[in-house]
Amino acid sequence: MDNRHLATRKIGRISSKITLKKQHQDATISRMFTRLKRKELQNALLRLPAVLLLGPSQVSKTTLALDVASPDGGYLDLESPEDRNKLSNVEQYLRARLDRHIVLDEVQRLPTLFEPLRGLIDQARRAGVANCSRTHGFYLLLGSASLDLIQRSSETLAGRIAFIELSGLHRLEVPSGLWPSHVCEMASPLFFESLRDNFGLELLCIHGFHDEPVAN
Repeated sequence: MDNRHLATRKIGRISSKITLKKQHQDATISRMFTRLKRKELQNALLRLPAVLLLGPSQVSKTTLALDVASPDGGYLDLESPEDRNKLSNVEQYLRARLDRHIVLDEVQRLPTLFEPLRGLIDQARRAGVANCSRTHGFYLLLGSASLDLIQRSSETLAGRIAFIELSGLHRLEVPSGLWPSHVCEMASPLFFESLRDNFGLELLCIHGFHDEPVAN
């Protein structure tokens, strides 16, 4: 084996390590923040059989999904050939797991997914009614915010799916300790208290970012 081939293999290994390290760092950083969409996502899963979490890449859709998903559920990344092969027969694979919460990532990679999913959802709902068990929160789908994906899923899964869009990290999701010092000096105590309760955004709309007036 010549030196050039050895160098290429070494560079490849280093590149893989850097990529894995970056993914781990991104996931760790994402878990530091409580996303504003978290409660909305949880509520949607309590109301409907399926939820489609939309957004561009690198906004931590997967991290948020796994944060709210059932610990005993399943996860498939459809960018992975191995995971896509598991869904070569969608109905057979998912029917055997109707009692589990399933997260399907990068669903735009499998456009034919939605038609069999409709029948599986209806079957799971009927079983839930018959057994007095759950009739919601079966599937959490993740994908890019494309009009085609929204149209295809909304037409096929009408009445069975909710859509939630996740954007990049909002400034209100960043703990005050990580804000620039000049912002912290300008903000009132009420501003930071508002971030900790369920009505943070409403309070901000009422009180704004200005400090409280000081009596002379």
